Amino acid sequence: MPRSMSSKPTSEQITNFADVENLASVSLAVPAASGETVMAGVACGEGFSLAFGAEEQYDLQCSSNENDTEANSGQWTIVNDFPVCHPVCPASNVLEIENV
Repeated sequence: MPRSMSSKPTSEQITNFADVENLASVSLAVPAASGETVMAGVACGEGFSLAFGAEEQYDLQCSSNENDTEANSGQWTIVNDFPVCHPVCPASNVLEIENV
C-alpha cells in the first residue's frame, strides 16, 4: 500500500515520531524530494503544548529506499532540534481574584 507524502503525514510515515512524547501531528506546506529537508509545523496532544516562545516549525527530512519504486513511498524523519510537548496548566487551576 503506498504511503502518501501528504501535507499531514501519519505517525507511521515519520520514522522517529514516537521519539517525541505527546506529539499529535505534523503538517507540511509542500512535498519534498528524497534528501530534501523542509520546515513542518507540529501540534502537541490534548493537554500539552510547545513551550512559550518555542519554535513553531521543525526540520523534516524526506528519504526514500532505492529498492521501493512505488510513488509517494518515502518516509520523513525529524532532524536537528526536536519539538518538546509540555503539560499545560488548565484554566480550572486559575483562581479568580476579586477587585479590592
